[in-house]
Amino acid sequence: MDAVRQWALRVCICCALAGALQLLLPAKGAARVIKTVLALYILVSVLTPAHTAGWGEVRAQLEQPLCAAAPEASDELVREAALGALEARLTARLAGEGIHARVAAGANDGRLQVTAFLQNEAEAGQAQAILEEELNGAGSIHCRGMEGAP
Repeated sequence: MDAVRQWALRVCICCALAGALQLLLPAKGAARVIKTVLALYILVSVLTPAHTAGWGEVRAQLEQPLCAAAPEASDELVREAALGALEARLTARLAGEGIHARVAAGANDGRLQVTAFLQNEAEAGQAQAILEEELNGAGSIHCRGMEGAP
């Protein structure tokens, strides 16, 4: 990344010098030729580091911060999406059995926790059995009445 910064600094200095020289030029005469030379000078200063740079190193330096930060963020997004899909699937399954509930899923210490907030607390046993069947014992299940909802 340092190589890219140095290259950008060289290009900026080159452009500033060329601009200052253009201000000192006379309005007529050789101004056209000098402007062409200055333009070529800027072009060469831009392309010279490109010729000598190790593009593999530059690419690795540019991609490194992105790759380092991506796994944590993408893992969290995948986890949230999976929990959201699980909640939707379990809510739909309970609704298919005639049980009106809102399901919340989460993970604590790597263990899945599912809570069903039921409109009719008398259906808690039936909801518990359905959720256990769906999860195959993969986590802990709690069924509560709606007043326990957060």
